[in-house]
Amino acid sequence: NGWKIQSSVLISNSLLRIKNSNILTKSFRSLENKTIEFVKNELELIEQFCEIMQQSDPDMIVCYDMKLSLYYLIKRAKLKYNLDLLMKLSRIPEPQDNTTRSRSHMAANGDNLPIIIGRIVLDLWRILRSEITLNIYTFENAMYHVLHERVPHYDISLISKWFIDEGLNPSFGLRDFVTLLDYGWMHSVGNFRLMYELDLINKTSEFARIYGIEFYHVRIRLRHSFKRKFELIRSTVRDLYSL
Repeated sequence: NGWKIQSSVLISNSLLRIKNSNILTKSFRSLENKTIEFVKNELELIEQFCEIMQQSDPDMIVCYDMKLSLYYLIKRAKLKYNLDLLMKLSRIPEPQDNTTRSRSHMAANGDNLPIIIGRIVLDLWRILRSEITLNIYTFENAMYHVLHERVPHYDISLISKWFIDEGLNPSFGLRDFVTLLDYGWMHSVGNFRLMYELDLINKTSEFARIYGIEFYHVRIRLRHSFKRKFELIRSTVRDLYSL
């Protein structure tokens, strides 16, 4: 469809038990536009992730479930390494006195989206709730109803087992690890495919233009009474009334 995806995988050698890690690059399915980088520890992995983010400089950061992805990384970096990822991932990566960022770090339940200056953060499953009607809004169920594709679901405990290679057979562990890489890649690309199929970017941009608000606020403010208020304001301005 004219779009191209560039994928980067970061792996910490401190947890990887596969001795010959080079063969991963040969086993990872369809290596075109996919890169695998190995780092020494978790701290270096987080720093490399921030560096990739600054180099690619995306306008949007999309996660299907924020609590299990970006929010977890932000909290872990803050609590274990005292790193402010909200600052490092922003387009103004300089120390600033920002009480909003501090409050975001303290929101332990993760219900509020993290504030990353200069970038739009989207929690995809929440957006899908206003776009499609499903019984459950899991990634697998959304893929089936929107793209009509069945994708596997693996429990987090099983994914952890694959990563640390608890199997005694090295080849079996490698096979599971490659499956894990493909699983993560499928989720990342699946997020983009869901947004593309539902035309979320164009629709949200058009709403932002019509109502005269920012792209991000279309998803968090145009609900129920807010939408009616925006429509009322535009109608009164057009007819030269004051509100």
